[in-house]
Amino acid sequence: METSPYVNCCPCSGLYLNARVQFTRNISSVDCTCIPGYFGPDGGPCSSCEAGKFKDSSGSEPCAVCPSGLFKEVTGPGACSACPAGTYHNGSSRERICAACPANSRSTAGSYLAVNCTCNPGYAGPDGGPCSACEAGKFKASAGSEPCAVCPSGLFKEVRGPGNCQTCPYGLVASASSASCLSCPNGSSYTSFPISAFSEFVFEQQCQSSISVAP
Repeated sequence: METSPYVNCCPCSGLYLNARVQFTRNISSVDCTCIPGYFGPDGGPCSSCEAGKFKDSSGSEPCAVCPSGLFKEVTGPGACSACPAGTYHNGSSRERICAACPANSRSTAGSYLAVNCTCNPGYAGPDGGPCSACEAGKFKASAGSEPCAVCPSGLFKEVRGPGNCQTCPYGLVASASSASCLSCPNGSSYTSFPISAFSEFVFEQQCQSSISVAP
């Protein structure tokens, strides 16, 4: 009868993995190595990787710190994860949870600094916040730290925050602040003509004086 190459084998306990060396000999406790998520010398003892550290393979190598931008909240086995969009990795310690971006700002997945949070369209401020709503008469179409811009001539926006500049209803013209629409004053007439602020279909309304001036 064929003899097994594994003789007098004692099972490894708990956090050890039997290396099972193929020799006809007694294998010792040092052939038991720490399983993933645990570290220690061959033969033990094996200790859990701390939160913020990981170990993917069996052996005596130490646990490694999660790469920048990733975190791990639990001890022992587990993978390092990226913070989801709208959050960032809070602090240098890689076991800490993801912190939410300041109000009216957002980040991409895997962000690890507060400055990775940029102000949403309709809000202005430095990267990392705080982000303030654009005033009425001003707009901001993209995310980032650029300031809000005044609506193009002849257009208005009467709400704060997100929103597009629009043409005034027929018979009205944009105010000087571009925050509202006004009627033409007495002694003036209403006129409308296309402008190229956003598209060829946008029209600007203006009041023109109807009082003739003597030569």
